[in-house]
Amino acid sequence: DPVVAAVPEIAPPLPRSGHIRFLITRGEGGFIIGRSIHEWHHDGKRYSLIATAETTGLVALFKPAKAIQSSEGGFSKGELKPENFRFDRGDNDIATASFDWNAQQVTLGDGQVVSISEGAEDMVSMLYQLMQAAQRGEGFVMAVTTGRKVERYAFEWLGEEELTLKPGHFHAWHVRVRAESGGKDTTEVWLGREVAGLPIKIRNTDRKGDVFDQVAEEIQYEGQ
Repeated sequence: DPVVAAVPEIAPPLPRSGHIRFLITRGEGGFIIGRSIHEWHHDGKRYSLIATAETTGLVALFKPAKAIQSSEGGFSKGELKPENFRFDRGDNDIATASFDWNAQQVTLGDGQVVSISEGAEDMVSMLYQLMQAAQRGEGFVMAVTTGRKVERYAFEWLGEEELTLKPGHFHAWHVRVRAESGGKDTTEVWLGREVAGLPIKIRNTDRKGDVFDQVAEEIQYEGQ
């Protein structure tokens, strides 16, 4: 059942530039499988976001992998408004999405055209849009593209939690994201109040029940 929790009263603006380094682990034991870095910059009119993840250590020896997601676009009423999204999984496995806001549609790399409404995001911009999107109410639905498809996702605010990570101690808003189609994949995001609502922990649970955590090791941005 949906969990009702108060949403943040004020959505802090996305800092103009910065990066977050994450340690990627798998399972409850926290087995380290890789690292990722999110980098962004904007001038108040245009933004660019890049998220790069790759395997490290023993995992990289047996199964090297690198994935790059990028999002660029503009702003509307303080919210990120993507125009182009690209997901490069390596080995020429690339998915893309182009937003046409005048026609209110997204064109995917395979030529498929999907209608959207205001507030649609991609897999990267979504993470940096949550605090602003929260102003729509306690729980909301938003269309999100992976580059291969566009799905409607339900966002639930699960309340505030305290997390102690390498960069420090945080009061974090916990958000759960699920596809309305009923898929078993789930994403959870913790947004740090002390760091302008940026994601400090991201948890993906796949349909098999495997859990992958991205936990912030370093957070730097303009003015902090």
